Amino acid sequence: MKISVLRFAHILILTTILALLAHAQSITGSLNGTVVDQSNQILAGASVTLTDDRTKLSRVTTTNDSGGFIFQAVLPGTYSVKVEQRGFRSLQRQNIIFSANDKLSLGDLQLSVGEISETVTTTAEGALIQTASSEHSAQITSKQL
Repeated sequence: MKISVLRFAHILILTTILALLAHAQSITGSLNGTVVDQSNQILAGASVTLTDDRTKLSRVTTTNDSGGFIFQAVLPGTYSVKVEQRGFRSLQRQNIIFSANDKLSLGDLQLSVGEISETVTTTAEGALIQTASSEHSAQITSKQL
């Protein structure tokens, strides 16, 4: 009897862990965009930093040969994106609200010629639209329920 209870406990723990992992995977999404200059020419090798505004944790990637970048497994929250390239002013987008399962595209992020110490910050933007899929999600408060 002790062996079957122990096995049941192991199965229960394993099932719980797998359910938590599956849930964590289902709430993440992706964020992408393309970095261009003022004449809409792609900028390969630009540094793109994604920062969670609440935790201040950052992830960094570099644009590919097509000027594109993507961040996978992005958790819901509010983020800032900073783009830097030598010879250009850095660009910062703030207050990017990311919901569960979002696949957001920031579109073309245009850098202006200048010193890297100069930063262009955009804070008042319209809402970003998920264009990568037809899925729709929303957060519901306890009052709405």
